[in-house]
Amino acid sequence: MKKLAESFNETVNLGRHDGNDVVTIDVISGRERIRFDAPIGSRSPIHTVAMGKAILTFRSMEEQDAYIESCDFSPLTPHTITDRKKFKQELLNIRKKGYAGDNEEWDLNMRCVAVPIFDFTEFPSHAISISGPSTRLTDKRIKEIVPGLTDAGRSLSRELGA
Repeated sequence: MKKLAESFNETVNLGRHDGNDVVTIDVISGRERIRFDAPIGSRSPIHTVAMGKAILTFRSMEEQDAYIESCDFSPLTPHTITDRKKFKQELLNIRKKGYAGDNEEWDLNMRCVAVPIFDFTEFPSHAISISGPSTRLTDKRIKEIVPGLTDAGRSLSRELGA
């Protein structure tokens, strides 16, 4: 996480799945003055954050469907996905790309990109993400970040026996 924060000067988050939420369990703050720092222990609905979508995308279809049926899809911002069909399509797109993003869905003016972390049973229970202001985390910048973030996710997964 420190290596990612140093490489990209943005905040790096580690989260784990818990019910219908993602819980932030570690944060390395970026060096920029304007940054996003979720407090350790904070909870975010899966459908609103990149870490949640990264974890859910690589779960079974049954788990995805159960989440989609149980979620009320309350919006946190005008950009939050609130339609079940659109969310399901979002999960399919994430699976194709291999990484998830949120574009001001949890907090206005903030973006995040995340990848899952798999344990020794190939179960995606955690995710790692990089977050920052949307003015810096442009589509171009995200494309620069994804390879390093993906490598970190694979490395952490290997350390867990995946």
